[in-house]
Amino acid sequence: MAPLDNAVIPKGSLVLVTGANGLMGSHVAKQFLEYGYKKDYGKDRFELVQVDDLTAKGAFDEAVKGKFS
Repeated sequence: MAPLDNAVIPKGSLVLVTGANGLMGSHVAKQFLEYGYKKDYGKDRFELVQVDDLTAKGAFDEAVKGKFS
């Protein structure tokens, strides 16, 4: 994999990937992990949040609560 020298999101940042159980989302999540981004992934570090209505206003509020500042 080519080095990521000028990333817009600083290395070590926590990122939220939605749809990580799907084809595209899983590849995006894998790339972030391989580039060294912070993760809530793996044994005792993975957080699964179900969002019932993706179109509802504030649908992801609970998923990101306290994660980003």
